[in-house]
Amino acid sequence: EYLHDIEGETTPVSLHVLGEPPREDLMVPFLTTILKHKFLDALGRVVPVPAADSRLPGDRVIYLRRKAEEAVELVVRRGLAPADAVAAIGGKVSDTLPTEVQKGLEFAVDLNQRFAKTTDEIDNILAAFDGRFIPPGPVNSPIRNPGAVPTGRNLYMLNPEEIPTKPSWELATKLVDQLLERSLKDKGHYPAKIAFDLRPHATFRDYGVMEAQILYCLGVEPVWDDRDLVNDVRVIPSEKLKRPRIDVFIAPGGLYALNLPGRLELLDKAIRLVAELKEKDNAVLANSERVRGELEQRGVPADRAVAWSRARIFGVPPGEYGSPGNSAYIQQSGSWTTREEVIEHYLAMAKNVYTKDHWGEAAPEAYNRQIQGTDTVLRSWSDHMTGPLASKYMWLQGGQLAMAVERMTGKKPDYLLSDVRDFDKAGVVRAEDALAKEFRVRLFNRKWIEGMMKEGYSGADQIAVMVANTMGWEVVREGSIPSQTWQEIDAVFVRDKLGLSIRQWFESENPFAFQELSATMLESIRKGYWKADAETTRRLAEDYARSVVRHGDNGGLRSGGNMPLRQYVERTLVNSGVRDLASLQAQYHARFEAPAERPAATVAALGPVPAPGPAPATAPAQGQANASDVKAEGEATSGKQAAAGQAAANKADATGSKSPPPPGAVPIRGQRLESAPPPGHRTQSVVPWVLTASALVLVLGGFFWRRRSA
Repeated sequence: EYLHDIEGETTPVSLHVLGEPPREDLMVPFLTTILKHKFLDALGRVVPVPAADSRLPGDRVIYLRRKAEEAVELVVRRGLAPADAVAAIGGKVSDTLPTEVQKGLEFAVDLNQRFAKTTDEIDNILAAFDGRFIPPGPVNSPIRNPGAVPTGRNLYMLNPEEIPTKPSWELATKLVDQLLERSLKDKGHYPAKIAFDLRPHATFRDYGVMEAQILYCLGVEPVWDDRDLVNDVRVIPSEKLKRPRIDVFIAPGGLYALNLPGRLELLDKAIRLVAELKEKDNAVLANSERVRGELEQRGVPADRAVAWSRARIFGVPPGEYGSPGNSAYIQQSGSWTTREEVIEHYLAMAKNVYTKDHWGEAAPEAYNRQIQGTDTVLRSWSDHMTGPLASKYMWLQGGQLAMAVERMTGKKPDYLLSDVRDFDKAGVVRAEDALAKEFRVRLFNRKWIEGMMKEGYSGADQIAVMVANTMGWEVVREGSIPSQTWQEIDAVFVRDKLGLSIRQWFESENPFAFQELSATMLESIRKGYWKADAETTRRLAEDYARSVVRHGDNGGLRSGGNMPLRQYVERTLVNSGVRDLASLQAQYHARFEAPAERPAATVAALGPVPAPGPAPATAPAQGQANASDVKAEGEATSGKQAAAGQAAANKADATGSKSPPPPGAVPIRGQRLESAPPPGHRTQSVVPWVLTASALVLVLGGFFWRRRSA
């Protein structure tokens, strides 16, 4: 049944190209996915399923999916009427088709016509540049909201006051009941406290399932007005709720607080209502009283201690856009040594409370106490296009929240996902289970790999990103990536287990993606996340070093400026005892020591930039980013020259001195504006202008290369 489940999963096997509809060979499967399982169920009422294809529920779904694609093909490509198409695939058609089948096939025809308007994407971008009107349209994946097609319109999200919608509330109550029943069955008790990783993009997709889950855990329900807007909540009586109220801990990203502050205020109101209920077995009340007493003992003023004791929402300081513990820091793995450093980086930004009259104020004492007792972390999974492996945010945000819980409580919490990609099949799954499945659905799936290979350099980037996310998971959820997963990555993408000539493909399309992939694997070995044998380590170090020697360092997040990795690769090559590898080590080392070949005028135009090197301890993210900039544009000068030039410039700025820079330094100078030459005046040479133009082309080319690579 598990194998059938994997086979029945859908996954994107192509990347969108601006202004181009989905590929012809992928359009019919895509349209069938948009019709969802209700269409398949309805089709099953008129299309007999052979006994051989119905031994397991998974067999039946796969058979009906195949028949559905045949029917969609006939109405979309050949223009058959829905009834004729169903008859052609073996359906038993009476006077009328089931409504879901009739409307579904008509809808597929309509969607196909709307997808043909994807060219509007470019037309409307050009119209925007001209300051002309852009037709509005809703945002979302076409699978979630087919109204998003045609694309290329001026997107609008939603009215925040609609959150949560009634369908989202109904689904949320089912998901919470499912979670609580599973906990009661497996552990013999309900969760003590559930931490919610709250993100606005999930809200925009599922219209408030996570917000509704928070309310229902507390035993509170939304109050909809006559326009179905939610601006108030009310307590569900305990006799109606028929279970204890579950305490919560909420970690919204900075973007959530900026986009949906009214929803945070609503959640805060619900928490404060429950914290005041004098009910038996009210965990929210009990925990609030405990925290109030502890805060007062720590010297917190009484009024503030009361307010903080009823608060459950904590995040970044007001106005901050991102989340605590950004992905760049974790992926720049040469700038930190232990997991403890990673979680401290996260916690340094996470302890600001969001509650009435104390909105966004720093409250580390309250955070440290309110997170206690958390044994479950819950996050929404709302998008077909992404997943635990494809999206770094699954491990970056929810995973780091789970890591924070473990760090602060001493116990590793369950990390669960509310899988609401399809409302008809929604359920709560363990993050590690979803991750293991996605390895099979995407990264180790020959069909997906071949799809990425058709996408050229960008497809190679997608593969490298998923391998990078693999290490991210292991950093924040120790033990989530077993050794055999790393071995399979090595077998498929380095040793070409599937016979796809994938190494040659990386070499021709995007050797830098292969560098980042192999650097990630080496970093996982170096840091002890993968216990690879000596032969595997030596082979990976050789492959990585040869790529750097041949193409230069890619300057990626993982490898750019990563001195510990560089030293590890060199030691591995030297200690191998193989003469050729010792020679390779010298070439690899020289690749980082020698300045790149570039005309002096170009260097002067760009200005000095530090060469790749270890990230400064005080600002690792900035140091690494500079290293990436250098490699994207071509290395401008050696590290010593750049440092000397910068020091001279700084000294001149501070003192007004015009003393010359140290020998070999390239100073930074502004351009002096000169009056136009008189008519008939001949310029001395066009060479400086050509060199300046060349420099601009290189700079702009490097910028767009980085943007495309990202």
